[in-house]
Amino acid sequence: MATTTPLRVDPHQRSTTPRVTVRTPRVGRSLGSGAFLLAIGALYGVFFIWPLVNVAMRSFSPTGTLSYDPGGFSIVNYKLLFTDRILRDVVVNTIVTASVSTILTFVLAFPTAYLMTRLRRSVSTTLFMMILLPFWVSILVRLFAFLELLSANGPVNSLFETIGMGRQSLLFNTTGTVIGMVNYLLPYMILVLFAAMSGIDPNLTRAAKSLGCSSWRAFRSVYLPLVRGSIVGALLLNFIIATGFFLTPAILGGPQDTTVSTYIAQQVQNYKWGTASAFGVVLLIATCLGFTLAGRMTGLTSGSGVVLSGSKGVSREQAMPFGPAKVALWTVTSAVLLFLFAPLLFVLPLSWGVDSTIAWPPKGFTLHWYAKALTDPLWTASMRKSVLVGAAVAVLCLVIAIFLARWVRTLAARPRLQGFVVSVVYLPIVVPVILLAIGTFDVQARIGALDTWWGLVLVETVLALPFTYLVVAAALDNVDPSLERAAWTMGASKLYALRKVVVPTVVPALIGAALLAFISSWDEAVVALFQTGFDKTLPVNFYSSLKSGASPVIAAIGSMLMLLVVVLAALYVGIRAVVGRRRTQDPSSVDDSPSRKGHHK
Repeated sequence: MATTTPLRVDPHQRSTTPRVTVRTPRVGRSLGSGAFLLAIGALYGVFFIWPLVNVAMRSFSPTGTLSYDPGGFSIVNYKLLFTDRILRDVVVNTIVTASVSTILTFVLAFPTAYLMTRLRRSVSTTLFMMILLPFWVSILVRLFAFLELLSANGPVNSLFETIGMGRQSLLFNTTGTVIGMVNYLLPYMILVLFAAMSGIDPNLTRAAKSLGCSSWRAFRSVYLPLVRGSIVGALLLNFIIATGFFLTPAILGGPQDTTVSTYIAQQVQNYKWGTASAFGVVLLIATCLGFTLAGRMTGLTSGSGVVLSGSKGVSREQAMPFGPAKVALWTVTSAVLLFLFAPLLFVLPLSWGVDSTIAWPPKGFTLHWYAKALTDPLWTASMRKSVLVGAAVAVLCLVIAIFLARWVRTLAARPRLQGFVVSVVYLPIVVPVILLAIGTFDVQARIGALDTWWGLVLVETVLALPFTYLVVAAALDNVDPSLERAAWTMGASKLYALRKVVVPTVVPALIGAALLAFISSWDEAVVALFQTGFDKTLPVNFYSSLKSGASPVIAAIGSMLMLLVVVLAALYVGIRAVVGRRRTQDPSSVDDSPSRKGHHK
């Protein structure tokens, strides 16, 4: 029979059949990867590159109008930055405010970071987490707290009057702006200094002491030279961040304390783009140069990160002995913790007073303001929009970060291209947010995306992606690639292996990355301020309410925002603990193969 003659089961034909069935999916995967990369390029092109190009083009127009014709270019706006007295005052005020804030931040941060490196691991880690916790609370909540803390009738002035100093003017001037900036910059400075100090072997100073050096001379001659570069880099990094502040000087500063960022916002809102765009370009160039130099000096661009369990930097076995130096360090550290947490703890009592206006100390106790915040259509609509936008941003950032992290790993043989791609991903962190805000306002007005839900989601995805990518890339780098390759050899597709082999091993990190993107979007106010009209997000409503006059409802909203951060942090810790317990109980999750052990080393 003809049906029995061609069996087609010989070894040669069986070996060629898989080649036909595998080739087509690879082509499909290549096309899919290309389409995904094209979509990411379009996202960055429309909502990041194009806005910055438009701002640059407007800076060369005497009237600030957008034109791509080189024949009409002029540098008159840049000349005004150095010849106009008002603009010079703005530059000088920005530099002075940023310099004072940076110096004060360093004075508080250096002793704290040094003490953390001289404590036992458990105490050092606890301090580290306590310092970072206020950083995740909305900047608007902290600024609201400072508005009340530093007011003429607030607790700080009441304390000054009690000790005989008299009431001081602490708000709507440079003093208030500096206080707010230092509160925000402290975690940054401590993080950078702690990373540098953790890598120094304490045996070096011990050796100097054994040769007859006093403690102070060993510290000055041996320890300080080792961290000098990181100190200069940390100062430069914080100075660059301070020059781009917008919310803090806009809320705590006064008309006579205008900074570059607040000036840019004021001019754009009045449709005067010329000098505002020139200011923006100069600020962008200075920021990029400053971040590049600071990154090289501190080592933060090397990707080594901060290690709490360093083998030689932090003296875990022999903590710093008790003495005057340790008492002084603990005194400064306690003051830092009080300064970081006081604004947060101060918001809670303001939210339960019975008076319809903010008063200190609050009278009585009521939850009426919480009920009003949760029932007022103005606040419920803004909460709903912020939640939806934040959830969409979290999902988009997570998907994009996973794809990018895996694709960037394939570029290991081309380090220059790999470094370029990673630098582009991180660029939104470097660009001053006010510059991106006015640029996207211009672009979205042209493409009809202004005041749309999807327009806000896409631009905030660009802003949150660097943080999400950082966490996802670090987590995927710790996954043994041989596990995924083993799944491929067993016939699993790349998508199936990713979903069943890779993702389950990094679930806590992925959840943390998604929460990070959500919080970043939830707290974003500057870009949203220019992107939304009547349908505002919660941070924009919060900002508008602070500018028009605070009320107990604002305190209730701020308390709920703090509670949200605590709940999300607890949720993440709980999920991480559950996943870790399941891995411990599952014998199959333990891999004692040599390649696995070598990878984790």
